[in-house]
Parts: sequence; structure tokens; C-alpha cells
Amino acid sequence: MGFHVAAVAVKNASLESVLTRVGWSDSGERAAFIETGVYAVALPNGWTVLVGSGWDGMGKVTDELAAHVSHLGETILLSQEDTSMNAMIAAYSGGRERWSVLYDGSTDGISTPVVTGPAPAELPAITARCAAEQAREGGKDADVDHMYEIVLELGLALVGFRPDQDPEGLGPEGFRVVGP
Repeated sequence: MGFHVAAVAVKNASLESVLTRVGWSDSGERAAFIETGVYAVALPNGWTVLVGSGWDGMGKVTDELAAHVSHLGETILLSQEDTSMNAMIAAYSGGRERWSVLYDGSTDGISTPVVTGPAPAELPAITARCAAEQAREGGKDADVDHMYEIVLELGLALVGFRPDQDPEGLGPEGFRVVGP
């Protein structure tokens, strides 16, 4: 069991404008945390996040959707699949991907993320911290994969959102149930 989540975050765009852009609506239901389904949340730091949880939810929050909403503002796509140990983060603007960081731990266990494009300045420090934690636990022979955390920590640093943690500053029912 683990998280199967995709999230698209748009900076300085209202929740209503993001939902309008993708043709989705707010069901009126609120949730304290993410379960299986599709959610939206307006973070106090100015990011609006669409979250697809579970396999069906992930299928609705895609790279095509990220490219589409990136016309509203800076956009980050984050994908986390704990079972296969795959994680990805990418930045979009004007309908195009600018950079990405992909971690594939499914084939050979602990590995190094693949970076395309000019990655954000936060990446080296996060990578160094995770590599040091991995080394303390026994390197590639450890029973834990701290390198998988790089993508998730980068998302937290850039957006203030990590699917497996409660966002700071949200009320008890901060997530909205949304959908097509």
C-alpha cells in the first residue's frame, strides 16, 4: 500500500480560474485529507493545487492538464507512486515543459534522479541532504530509499505541498472534491 497521487499546482491563479480552465466543477463537498478521488485546494502561499489520488484520480491529473493550465501561470506537476517507487516533478509555462526531475526506483532499487532542463536552485541542497541520509542508513544496501524523497521534497520546497503530508495553514476541511 502507498500513495498513488498526481498533483498540478498553479501559482497566483484562483481556484475558480483553474477549475474553469480545465472544465471542472466544485462538488461542494469538503475533506480534511486526500482519499481516492480528485480534489482541489487553495494554499495560503498563493498556489492552487489539483490532486488526483488513486489510479483513477491520477489519470485525470496529467502532463497534458499541466501544460493546459500553465497558460494561467507558473505550473508544477508532481507524481508519486509509492508502490513502484517512481516520482516525478516538472515545471510548465506557456503550454511547455521547462524542466523535470524523474526518480525511478522500480528497476534497480536506489538510484539517482534524472534531470532535464535547468532544474531549480533548491535541487542540489535537497539532493545532498537525501544522499547524506541514504549514506547514514547504509547506502544502496539500506532497507530505505531516501533518494526517492528528492522529488517530493522539491515539490514541498517549491509549492508548499507534498501529497503524503498535510499542507500548513489549511483548515480542517481545506480540500474540495472536484471533477469533470
